[in-house]
Amino acid sequence: MSHQPLNIHAGTQIVTKVGVHGSNNALVHPRGAVGIVTRTPCGHEQHFLIRFPDGFEASLLRDELEVLKLFKDRLEPCGTRDFDLEDHVIYRCIVGSRAYGLDTDTSDTDLRGIYLAPAELHWSLYGAPEQFEDNATQSCFWELQKLLVMALKANPNILECLYSPLVEKVTPIGQQLLAIRDRFLSQMIFQTFNGYALSQFKKIEQDLRNHGEVRWKHAMHLLRLLMTGAATLREGHVPVHVGPRREELLAVKRGELSWEKVDAWRQELHRDFEQALAETKLPERPDYEAANELLVEARTRKAPLPRTASSSLNLVVLRVADLEASASFYRQLGLQFTRHRHGNGPEHYAAETPGGVVELYSFSKNGAASQGTRIGFRVPSVDAVVDPIRLANPASIISEPQASEWGKRAVIADPDGHRVELTQA
Repeated sequence: MSHQPLNIHAGTQIVTKVGVHGSNNALVHPRGAVGIVTRTPCGHEQHFLIRFPDGFEASLLRDELEVLKLFKDRLEPCGTRDFDLEDHVIYRCIVGSRAYGLDTDTSDTDLRGIYLAPAELHWSLYGAPEQFEDNATQSCFWELQKLLVMALKANPNILECLYSPLVEKVTPIGQQLLAIRDRFLSQMIFQTFNGYALSQFKKIEQDLRNHGEVRWKHAMHLLRLLMTGAATLREGHVPVHVGPRREELLAVKRGELSWEKVDAWRQELHRDFEQALAETKLPERPDYEAANELLVEARTRKAPLPRTASSSLNLVVLRVADLEASASFYRQLGLQFTRHRHGNGPEHYAAETPGGVVELYSFSKNGAASQGTRIGFRVPSVDAVVDPIRLANPASIISEPQASEWGKRAVIADPDGHRVELTQA
């Protein structure tokens, strides 16, 4: 009987149960090779896309692989820690028709996001995959460096992701990224959005030649891309939602306009796009320096602290009255919690930070919250943390953000009264 999990996700490390061959049927990796899942099957598809340490990728069926952790359990009774993609996601949003405002009752929900690879993954044999795709959940997550490179090249999909009006998750690093997203915008948008629009036009021409008909969804997105590109050049931000143009565009998707009318509209939008380029105040090149500065800071914060011979704090345990309320509070500070249980001990929340582990336990009936405890965090922006907390509960602000000898500083209280000192990194 197999004990393999049925929900192997993107990021799972696996061991091959068969030899892996290349296009010429030559053996590239033997049975027992280790790789990482970068794309999962969708619909009737049954193959997983596996990336190996040398960069080679292959499609394997479910029974041609097994999870590395389970494979190693017999050699390492304690097992190894799996890479959990969600723990490293810094931004997640909804894209596609729902973000455009062009959704209908049958529309799918497409998720896109960004993950910040931990140093251990960068330093490992596997390296950090540039992106993870999970077709089962219709999601794709780019590693931060890959996303920044594509954003600087004015990739329409990436820019629409960064400007999506439907954001599901954003961490402090994600907030810093959004704060500089306008610096990725440049006149290069004219070339990239036009390029994507022309690719849609070629598909339409091919359909007309081969089938004598138009795929109206392609036509709708061609027009939407041209509208978005021109508006971005004029407004200095990417207006993802189509706003009042919704019904016009959906009429195109339904095939209610002739191709002659749609093509005339397309040509008009091309001329408007050219006019927008002549009027734009966007720079010729994006701000590479700002992007690089963000990436270096993110990598530095993600890297583990150097090992030293002296003692260092590696654990803080807080006793709280409401476990979920406290976990929610500390998530606003950027902590990523997972549920844990040590042996037969009580279930609790734990979050890893560069300075050690923070654990939250419910106190027993005879116990009390550890209210005398005071803890501190260095955060990218004190104001970004304090502002939403002030809106939710003004009484939580013990000391408003202000300059100090340690930099900008504020003191807040968590739901149990613990004093939490915030210092701007």
